[in-house]
Amino acid sequence: MIASRTKGTLYDLLGVTASASPAEVEAAYHDLARQWHPDRFYSRDTGDRGRDIEENFVAATRAFRTLQDPLKRQGYNRDAGVVVTTTTVTPGVPRPPATPPPPPQTPLTPLGRSGVQAGETSPGGTRVYEARVPVAPPPEPPRVVPPPPPKVPTAVDKIRDQIGEQLGRARAYYDAGKVDFDAGRYTKAESALYLAAKFDPKNTLYTELYEKAVARSREGRAKAFIAQAETEESYQRIKEAIGFYLKAVECDPPEGTAYYRLALLLRNHEHDSRGAVTQLRKAITKEPRNIPYRLALCDLYESLNLHVNALREAQAALAASPKNEAAKAMVKRLKR
Repeated sequence: MIASRTKGTLYDLLGVTASASPAEVEAAYHDLARQWHPDRFYSRDTGDRGRDIEENFVAATRAFRTLQDPLKRQGYNRDAGVVVTTTTVTPGVPRPPATPPPPPQTPLTPLGRSGVQAGETSPGGTRVYEARVPVAPPPEPPRVVPPPPPKVPTAVDKIRDQIGEQLGRARAYYDAGKVDFDAGRYTKAESALYLAAKFDPKNTLYTELYEKAVARSREGRAKAFIAQAETEESYQRIKEAIGFYLKAVECDPPEGTAYYRLALLLRNHEHDSRGAVTQLRKAITKEPRNIPYRLALCDLYESLNLHVNALREAQAALAASPKNEAAKAMVKRLKR
């Protein structure tokens, strides 16, 4: 079992004293982040430990953000009853008062206007035996103010804490996903950003980056499937190639290559003209000015005796490329 680190004060959680400097707080947080960051357990079967791992990382992040901000740290110390000293700090226990220094030894001072010292004889013949100098009383020890009693959380406080914890988890997942996105690890970023958007759905920054990660991830998977399909096609393994092209088009790639290659295999090897027409239309939707796509669809329409549709595609190809000889020949033949 992985012990939860969410008990005690924020200083206990990070393993530092209440008088720790910002640099010490940051160093302790980085050590814990390396230990409990969810990326360390990515693609592992953590079982029941997954929630503890996530809670430890989120708690460490919240502690770091609170103790790094001077105002937040001061407010937390006050609310939690933490007394900061230069030696040992115990939460909730006031610092003992310092022992007052002994009163200063006041030397004998002259008496009267003649400046006679103790032990001398005054001008009037009187023997002076001591100097009566008033000494200030020792200062009173500082009053010890007991810490305020702990606040009993209300239902509103509990809801507010739950919301704050949820938003903290969302921020932690966003930070991790942003790092992966900037590094080009879009599939991994998609997973973390999905959780960030789930825990804080109103944050448009999270949702926008998540949508970008999804698009980049799908595009990357589509390219990988197309490369595998082309390899299978080069070895004349048509069934396998069709399977990979189908996986590629399911990723909705921005280009029409996968749709076009899939249409040719369906028409020439599976004799599936209807399926080929569907894929060629999708290819043209992705790239409307691609002449080979339109001429392939025109030829397929012509083979199905759909001359009106075939002429329409041939004319669209010629409009996109007026000097294209194949498009000219196709339009001329269909107009006969």
